[in-house]
Formats: sequence, structure tokens, C-alpha cells
Amino acid sequence: MLKESKVKRRGLTFIEALIAIALLVIFSLGIYSAFQVLLTVTRSSQDRVVTVGLLNERAEFIRNLPYSSIGIVGGVPAGALQPTEYFVRNGLSFTVQNYVRNIDDPFDGTTGGTPNDTSPDDYKLVELRAACTTCKNQQESALTFRVAPKGLESSSQNGSLFVNVFDANGLPISGANVLVVNTQASPTININDVTNINGIFPLIDTPTGTLSYQITVSKSGYSSERTYQPGLPENPNPVNPHATVLSQELTSVSFAIDKLSTLVLNSSDNRCAAVPGVVAKLDGSKLIGASPNIKKYSSTSTTNTEGIISVPLEWDTYTLSLDDSAYYLWGIIPYGTILINPSSTLSRQVIVSPQVPGAVLVNVLSAASGTPLSDSLVKLEGGAINKTVISSYATASDTVWFANYATHDGFMDPDSSPGFLSLLISEGAYSTSTWHWLISNTIDFGAADVSITAFDYEMASLPAQTDVKFQLAVNNDNATWNFVGPNSNPNTYFTASSTLSDFSNNRYLRYKVFFQTDDPAASPRLDSVTFAFRGGCMPPNQVLFAGLPSGTYTLSVNHDGYAENQSTLTVGQYFQEVTVQL
Repeated sequence: MLKESKVKRRGLTFIEALIAIALLVIFSLGIYSAFQVLLTVTRSSQDRVVTVGLLNERAEFIRNLPYSSIGIVGGVPAGALQPTEYFVRNGLSFTVQNYVRNIDDPFDGTTGGTPNDTSPDDYKLVELRAACTTCKNQQESALTFRVAPKGLESSSQNGSLFVNVFDANGLPISGANVLVVNTQASPTININDVTNINGIFPLIDTPTGTLSYQITVSKSGYSSERTYQPGLPENPNPVNPHATVLSQELTSVSFAIDKLSTLVLNSSDNRCAAVPGVVAKLDGSKLIGASPNIKKYSSTSTTNTEGIISVPLEWDTYTLSLDDSAYYLWGIIPYGTILINPSSTLSRQVIVSPQVPGAVLVNVLSAASGTPLSDSLVKLEGGAINKTVISSYATASDTVWFANYATHDGFMDPDSSPGFLSLLISEGAYSTSTWHWLISNTIDFGAADVSITAFDYEMASLPAQTDVKFQLAVNNDNATWNFVGPNSNPNTYFTASSTLSDFSNNRYLRYKVFFQTDDPAASPRLDSVTFAFRGGCMPPNQVLFAGLPSGTYTLSVNHDGYAENQSTLTVGQYFQEVTVQL
């Protein structure tokens, strides 16, 4: 008897089924994507065929026009064609730009050349640019062709106008936009076209007109230039007046444009703290008018909440000043006029000071080279005023300690006597025999590239059996404080005003002051701590005196290796700037 064999059948697991479905979906999506690409290419090709057909249709229409009608309404040559036309073909919308130019063939001479062609309009060049406004992925298509007259050319009483556009180095700029308008012509001429590869936009056989052709040249990302109508009150004598076209003569006008640049201004005080809302005024040196001189660029800009403003400018030399009712200009770093080259980015630190009556800004320069002289000694004397300042130097001081300390050991008294610092008296006596200390708040010089040059302090009293000493700590992270004395030794102390040489190139500083008394009835009294520093946001060759009483003063300026300059100046209630050349 035969036994029934058992066949073991195995099906797909759930995971295998999912993998199979995923592969099928990926394969299907690939086929679908390929089909979509094929459809897009096919539709794009069909749209392009329609576009080319429209261009050929318009070309045949133009060729069948009378030769005198082949031109642009308001253009040169003038004709029956509109600058822009709109069409619908196969359910698609198109915009067609029409361009027509007279061409001066060199076969019989050229206008203004040898020989001079007095009838330079030998034939017309027509360019049509069609763009489908309802197509997807459809680029502009163009068609260019010539149209010549059937008969011989006749002598023209018109002239020619050539517009030349070049950059700051004198190189031609192709593709620059040229707008030519003549409202005195009938009909009005209004042409908007671009320069050729040689940076020239030629207008052949142009109607004559005296100071009637308004020309503007521009390009995206570039500066712009234009002509101006003479005699207007705002610019009576323009440097570039509107162009004149004379009969059978060539008028050539040139314009220089180039890529725009950016000037970044940072307004701050002399400790590099941002000062927002400062109104800076920039004046360029290029003129659009003479007698009187009319500047092409003269504008104000206001710094933002961070004290920054970015100003797009064309290449030129600019002078910076303030047009601000709240601040004086203390200095510019680096000093001097601002030379901007095409396609560049420059930064300037604008140091300002709050306005107070009676302010004098002194600039110190070398008479031989005109360069700024830093570290100059500037002295102002008059009446009760006798001030001496070294340019590029500043001071940072503590004179009140009730809010100007980080911590102390509990035996110092920064709070009960604002204006000076002493030991804390407890039950009628001072703690004796032990040194007690206070650590100041952080002094921020505003930048890391400063040189801390000197340390000074004033004691209102230092009774017998009392003593005081200091240590200093500097860093650039405002966190790591290692207090040291002379020679950067943690076991030494400053006991007198000192010249510092080991604490430069650090932005942050704290000092630690130590008091000691052996007399329970006596305490040292500290009235001020001052640090001198140079660099950072201190103008190197400029000194500002502010809050001066009105009157006459003697100004003395010295610099090593130069003869002293001494002069007299009168100070009033307003800001004035003085430049001293040594």
C-alpha cells in the first residue's frame, strides 16, 4: 500500500512581500518619471516650433512693408512697428520685441570716416525676440535679418548718434542698456536698446536736434550715467548736457559705468561700543554740474541698532561727515577720504562723541606727505583750560565703587561712601594686620589690538601705618582672571603708578586692590584708578576737545622729528574741525 507523499509548500513572508511591492513602486515611478520627461521635451519642442513659426510669420510681414515703414514707432529709424507686440498662437501667448537699426555699410565709406558717408543708412537690420509667456521651460527665441531698399540710397539730411559705454579702466561694456529720448522730435523718439560687443550703441540716420537727445546708460549691478538739460535751477551748467545731432555729422557721446561696490560703516564710541542711529553723510568727488559744482552723489545714511550701515556706491573718492544733531565726528579709522574701486567692499570705523557746546576736532598730518601722524602731542590753552592729549591714546577710569566691583573679602567698604573706597569700619574700628582686597568690575577696551600703556591711581589719604597695593589681570574671554604684578609675577604687586609693558593685546582688564592698616582708627582712601591705552577704536591722529567755554585758545601740536605748530583759534558754541600740518 502506497503512502501519500506530503509536499511542503512555502509562501512569501510579509517582509518579502513588502520588498517586492517597494521594488514594483520604484520601477513604476521610474517609468512614470521618464514618461513625464518625454512629455515635457515633446511639449517644449512643440512650443518652440510655434515660436519659430511666429517669428517667421512676423519676418515675412515686415519684409512686405514699404521700406520707409520698417522702423519703430518713436524710434530711429521711425516706422510702423510697435516696440512690443502681443500674439496668441495655438492657445499660447507670446510677447515679441521689435528692434530695427540703420546699418552703415563700410563699402561706400562710413559716417565720420574717410571717405565720409553722408547717406549712411545703407540698409536696415531687424531683430525679433519672441517669448512665450504661458509656456513651461520656454526660453526666448530670436530672429535677425536684413532689409535693403529696392532703389539706390538718397542723400539724407539727418545725422548720426553713437553712444559709447566703457568701464573705469576704459574697456568697452557690451549689453549696457541705453535709453535715448527726444521729446522735441515728431513723433517723440523713445529708444531702449543695448550696446554691441564694442560697447557702442549706434543710431544711424538720426533726426537733427539741438540739445534734445536725453541719454541714460545703465546695467544691472552697475552704476548709471545720464545727460542733463542745461539751464535748470538744480543744475544750470551740466557736465554732460543733452546731445546735439547735426545734419550729415556724427555725434559721439561717451559714458563710464562700472560694477557697484559696498561701503560698510560702523559707528561706535572710542571704546568700540556700537552707537546706533548715527546719520552719516557721504559726498563723492564726481560732478554732474560746474559753476556751481553739483556733486553726482551726496546722500545721508543712518546706522542700524547695531551701529552698522551698508551703502552701495559707485567707484569714486568720498568724504565722510556727520549730519547728526546728537553726535560729533571724533574720527575715522582708517583716516582720510574713502577711495572705492569697482566691485569691492570696504569698511570704516566711525568714532563719534555726544554733542556738547564748544567742540574742536584736531587732525594732525605730515605737511610733506599728507599722511596722518599718530601719537601726536596736542595742547590747548586758554582761560582756565589747559589740556594736553596724545592722539591715539585714551583713558579708562573708576572713581565710584558702589557699583563698580565684582567681589571683595567682606572687609572693604565700596557702598557706604560713594566716590571713594576704604576699609569697612566695624564697631568703630578697622580690621588690622591683615591685607583685605576688592576685585573691580571688568574694564572693556573695546578691542583686542590695544596697548595698555600706564596705570595710575590717586589716594585722598594714606595715613601712617596703612598701605595699598594692586595686581592686574587681562584676557580676551572676559572669564579667565590671573592677577599678577610687575613682570607678570603672581607674587609681586604694583605699589605706585606704573608704565605697563606686559598687558597689551588684551581686550578685558580687572584690577585687584589690597588695603592694610595697623591702626584700628585709620584706613587708606582710594579716589580713582586710571588706565591709559592706545589703539582699538581711538583715532590715531585725531583729538577731540569738547565742552570748552567760548573764547580764544592757543593750540600747540608736536610730534617727534617735526617742528612744533602753534596757532590761535576761537571757540564758540558749535563744532569745528582744524587740520594741522607739521
